[in-house]
Amino acid sequence: MFATLGDLPRVQREIDIALALAPDYAAALAAKGEMLVELPRLFGGDLQEGERLLRRAVALDPDDPRMRLMLANVLRTSGERGQALEHAAIAMGILERAGSARELADARSLVASLR
Repeated sequence: MFATLGDLPRVQREIDIALALAPDYAAALAAKGEMLVELPRLFGGDLQEGERLLRRAVALDPDDPRMRLMLANVLRTSGERGQALEHAAIAMGILERAGSARELADARSLVASLR
């Protein structure tokens, strides 16, 4: 996710500043959520808080397929396959209308793995 762990404090600080300035900025919420999900607990990772932030980001920007795919992957990991499939299918539908071939292929793969 990051080039080096040395960048981690700076990235965290910048995301927190963005959220302090705009608490409902969906992209920053998703970035922080993804970071918390991906990081080991030792480095500040928190799966539950990451999921909460991703859910909020999707609620604020439901037409962003990338955020939905991030959330779908978290939900799959936590065993919530039905909800994961729902978000992945919605993302796939959005990407079929306006997405890159690679993103669409990733969404289709995720949907297939959840069925």
